[in-house]
Amino acid sequence: MIFAITPIFKQIDLWVKTSENHKKHIINNEINRLFSVVYINSMKHIFLCLS
Repeated sequence: MIFAITPIFKQIDLWVKTSENHKKHIINNEINRLFSVVYINSMKHIFLCLS
């Protein structure tokens, strides 16, 4: 009985871990996107000031 349940728990554990990693990945992408937008805007601002 226990042997039949063990793989299911392993599968759930794996699923939880991949879900967490996926969330982290999405959050990192959002942060990166935000930073690049801010960076590009500040660069434009600097170029406008210099020109």
